[in-house]
Amino acid sequence: MFPERVLLLTWEYPPRSISPISHYCKQLADYLSSKGVDVIVLTYDDQKPNKFYLENDNLFVFTVGNPVHGAYNPLTWSLTMAYEMEKKALDVIREIGGIDLMHAQDWLTIPAALLLKEYTETPLFITFHSIEPVRVGGACDPYIEAVKRLEYEGCKEAEKIFVNNLWMKYQVMYHYSVPERKVEIAIPQRKLWMRDVLKGYEVLKR
Repeated sequence: MFPERVLLLTWEYPPRSISPISHYCKQLADYLSSKGVDVIVLTYDDQKPNKFYLENDNLFVFTVGNPVHGAYNPLTWSLTMAYEMEKKALDVIREIGGIDLMHAQDWLTIPAALLLKEYTETPLFITFHSIEPVRVGGACDPYIEAVKRLEYEGCKEAEKIFVNNLWMKYQVMYHYSVPERKVEIAIPQRKLWMRDVLKGYEVLKR
């Protein structure tokens, strides 16, 4: 079975649920686990940081907090959270003897994912549920440009980018100059959409 071990990086996972990302990650983790993949979920939880949960015999959930409280914008919050994610992920990877790939959710986890990729040489996959140029329209300021840069770097370093619909696929391709072959559609509203994600991972076998 490939992959054997997947690290799923997300800033929300049940019971913490702010957006559809939480449900997406839970469905994906459960599906991969049911197929025999060892899934390590690394997520943020300010109420229960630094905890470990065993959801079943091959689905593990680790939480981290954020030492900086009251961060004035999501970019600051993401960068300070990234350090906590990196530390925990490296500890887990060393303990289990490595992983086959990382799958990061949206730009908030990209800072951690990029550094982990460099440290461990682990292939990176990303799901974009939205991207900054779409969220802000034509607006432009230093904060927006910084988020765009993180998304661009994520696109450049990712083996595959998953999106939720055809329109978002074309937005990623247009705004970040991503070749079409690199973007896969996995529509969460469809039954067993998770198979499309698992199939996308197979690019590493080629």
